[in-house]
Amino acid sequence: MKKQFAALMLAMLMGLTPAVSFANVIDESRYQIPLSQGVNLKKVSSFYEWGVQNVNILEVDLNNPSVKLDVLFNKSGFINRTTLSNMVNQEQGVVAAVNGDFFSMSTPAFSIGPIVKDGKQLSSPHYELNKYASLLVDSTGNALLAYLYSNVQVENSSRGINVDISAINKPSKDYGNIVIYTKEYTPNSPGANKTYFDLTEIVVENDIVREVRYGQPSVAIPENGYVILAAGANSFVLQGAFTPGEKVKLKTDINLNYNNIKTAIGGGTMLLKNGAETSITQSVSGKSQRTALGITADKKMLIVTVDGRKSPFIGMDEKDMQAYMKALGAKDAMMLDGGGSTQLMADGKIQNTMASAERSLVNGLTIKNTAPKGSISQIEISVLNETIFQGDKVELAIRAFDASKNPIDITTPSFQVFGEGISGNFDGRYFTPTSSGSGNIVASYGGVTGKIPVEILKKNAPDSKMVQTLPASGTAAVFGSMSGGESIIDQAFKAKLASSASANQAVMTLGAADNAFLGAVSAPKEAFNGAYKYKTAGNTTFISVDNRNGGVYKVKGQWDYLKGLMSKSAGNVVIVLQGSDKSADSIDQNAFDKIIQKEAKTKNVYVVYSGKSFSSRVDGNVSYISVVDYASMPKSNIYQDIKYLQFAEADGKLVYGFKPVLTP
Repeated sequence: MKKQFAALMLAMLMGLTPAVSFANVIDESRYQIPLSQGVNLKKVSSFYEWGVQNVNILEVDLNNPSVKLDVLFNKSGFINRTTLSNMVNQEQGVVAAVNGDFFSMSTPAFSIGPIVKDGKQLSSPHYELNKYASLLVDSTGNALLAYLYSNVQVENSSRGINVDISAINKPSKDYGNIVIYTKEYTPNSPGANKTYFDLTEIVVENDIVREVRYGQPSVAIPENGYVILAAGANSFVLQGAFTPGEKVKLKTDINLNYNNIKTAIGGGTMLLKNGAETSITQSVSGKSQRTALGITADKKMLIVTVDGRKSPFIGMDEKDMQAYMKALGAKDAMMLDGGGSTQLMADGKIQNTMASAERSLVNGLTIKNTAPKGSISQIEISVLNETIFQGDKVELAIRAFDASKNPIDITTPSFQVFGEGISGNFDGRYFTPTSSGSGNIVASYGGVTGKIPVEILKKNAPDSKMVQTLPASGTAAVFGSMSGGESIIDQAFKAKLASSASANQAVMTLGAADNAFLGAVSAPKEAFNGAYKYKTAGNTTFISVDNRNGGVYKVKGQWDYLKGLMSKSAGNVVIVLQGSDKSADSIDQNAFDKIIQKEAKTKNVYVVYSGKSFSSRVDGNVSYISVVDYASMPKSNIYQDIKYLQFAEADGKLVYGFKPVLTP
């Protein structure tokens, strides 16, 4: 009957899976780091049986007047790619930054989509219609996601003629097409050489043609202008269309059809438009690292990075991102470049998990705070761990602000950090508590302090539930594996163990079952040698958990089964592990610690496992108890060594001890 109930319960739990691609979460951690007025970073880690989904969500309030979106690129010219870290280091006022547009990996490099920085267009959209979307931000902070046209023309106002331009800051093979270069792309024009001796370059400054250069060497590109260039047949088109002193006007889809655009950057496919899912127009196959951005109805921007392409991270594809951005509340959304380009920086560090070293990029998108900065007034600490044991390394994110909550450019390693009511050490970003109990983690800088309360759980402490004197009969007897030992003396020892254990309400063995031993036990018994088994004795539920193959999550549905049984157990819970007391997978172990410590706040929780000795300890509020397999019992002192674990009720509390069965 118990097995039927367990099977039914598992089926019910599995049937509760929501019809979305992010179902059956084993455990989820959520942390928020305040970065500035209107800018917060949320870190979400979701643990599934098939891996971990790590997501960073940068929430940006575009209603806040001190928030500015800007484009980053190599300040020596984005014809040469550089890392996002270098771009951030070259810029002032950066609160956070993320990788930007798709780009050519060739030399010279260029952005696939448009770039507008401080109102100046530095790259034109891709020539393929309705494939690569773009982000446009106007002077009032309104953001728009759209597919743009690549149309570019230079109007010679003095003659009333237009010259079609192939692209802005995108090289043309052999200079065959007419293109425009700006100083932000490269400080100097290419200039003619022996191969491209017929190169024509039109130098424009402040909308006036300054020079028409044919077959001449490189020239500096004006700060407030550009160079129009081409070779071959188009070289003569340029020579015929422009004369020094003529007035010209650059016309693009952006400056003709969108008002006061201050910032723009290209990306990939649109994901959402007016809340509806759109067609995927550009994709990179497989589940991988991804970057996307979305706009909510209340004018918030959501910039999202997803880890992937590296164990244990799952990653997402475009359809996954589409569903995720919609679930976050985005009205409109689009992809940015992803894969090895995916990167998010805040608090002076890379916040996502890179699959490899930083990639050199063409551009990035940054969030800045433009408010005047006062002196440091407050310090906020974020603790990026939920369950903290004595001796754990706890990651901190520490931010300093002025009285108006404007960020002060001080990164976490710059603070002095210490414990209050607890002791510990700080090594740059990690605080390691060396004592347990309630206290505060304190950060200090320039005479200003901030603190956050923490509860540090004890580790390897003595257990008050472990007693020396046990009754003749108890709640349950628990053995390690009873296989092995076929001699006459071994059989005599096993018979004595079986006889003594039979006085209990229930008997359980771990590991490989010994049918002869169990047959000699007259009490209700169970061989806990796998998953999906449990037994109730008195007010205590014993649950078998198979963690032998790398973790609890390795057995399909086992986490749901365990959590369901624990939550329904009103009394004591004893988890009987088939493997060691530690999972081979640190993420699985962290989830186990977090979940059982939470249960231990309202009930007594015990973890039993096979070890090298009969011993016990307390980690936090959970009792860990080691039992010895029969074959590993030393038997040098049979009066002390031949024993088993017994649980018993004493004064309304479940206690335990190791019960010898032989007397001198």
